[in-house]
Amino acid sequence: MNYAPGDLVWATWMDDGFLYPAILVRMDGSGAHVAYLDGADADVPMGALSHLEPTEGQRVSVNWKGKGFYYDGR
Repeated sequence: MNYAPGDLVWATWMDDGFLYPAILVRMDGSGAHVAYLDGADADVPMGALSHLEPTEGQRVSVNWKGKGFYYDGR
């Protein structure tokens, strides 16, 4: 897939393996640096990214008010 800095992406958080929305900051060979929308940032493999294109009805897990309690939703 083609990516460019500034793209909105799903990026794997390496601590738990789940996908989180992020902004692609830069790419370097087979890796990328992303800024997650919650304020964290990390270096991740390019294979851990996918374009952020949510669709109606897509299953998600939501962090309730940023307090660490996750709930399933659509």
